[in-house]
Amino acid sequence: MISRRVNVTDSNSKTEVSDADRLRLLDGLTYDEMLISEYISNDELNDLEISGGTIALRFEPETGQLRVISEFAACRKLRKAELQMLVEETEGQWSDGIGSDGTELFPNVDPSIALDFCFGAADLRVEQVADATKARPRRTLARAAQKGDIEKIRQAIAAGESINSAVQGIPAVRLAIMYGHPDAAIFLIENGAEVVGDASPLVGCAHLEEAAAIRVATAVVARGGISTEQLSVAYDAASSAWKMELANFLVQHGADPHHREKELQREMEVRRFEDMRRARRRRNSEGY
Repeated sequence: MISRRVNVTDSNSKTEVSDADRLRLLDGLTYDEMLISEYISNDELNDLEISGGTIALRFEPETGQLRVISEFAACRKLRKAELQMLVEETEGQWSDGIGSDGTELFPNVDPSIALDFCFGAADLRVEQVADATKARPRRTLARAAQKGDIEKIRQAIAAGESINSAVQGIPAVRLAIMYGHPDAAIFLIENGAEVVGDASPLVGCAHLEEAAAIRVATAVVARGGISTEQLSVAYDAASSAWKMELANFLVQHGADPHHREKELQREMEVRRFEDMRRARRRRNSEGY
């Protein structure tokens, strides 16, 4: 557990809020839509299967402080250097990452309240406890996909991990493509990774070497269910990257080569309509 005092200010008076009753109203608020563990960039920490990292507020009656608390779980007790790395990752998310929105993380908080999660560097507290009861959602598969390690992907699947597991919201199959591992991507696709909707890896194929991109795209198309819209968006990406063989392949399988022009035309029509509506409102307000 990592915690620190939160500086609470009244944005109207520009003064610090120290009233215990006002601070108690913030006690127990938790933001868990994004987890700090999903944004850890340190490979050593990722190898420890660290999970968790909500941003929670706790009022401490004995000190009268409001504190921000982030709790994590790992596959073993962290060494001193590892713990320091986790502290640095957490502080980074408190200040410039997830926590940078401050009060906006908690929509029901009085909007006149402003929260600073990185107040009082000397007041940082770090505690490690052994807790075998805390479940840790494993991310071995996504990390293995990122590294192109097919054997570890196999092991993760055999251990029951979801083939669609993600890191920072990016599914494993897309990670494999992003980091230039087409064989790992194809393995995931052929073993059931999601390939439609927002999870579709087709657009990312444009970043691969062309022959590898076509291999991955072939595996995606073979799964079926790919919409014309998805094929067309992938075509736009391929043509922008001058991957013309890939672009032609996508057209052969249903992509619309004029998709971008149509989208631009639709956007222009929407803007024109909005301009006309604003002009009409302005004339009405002026009494014309």
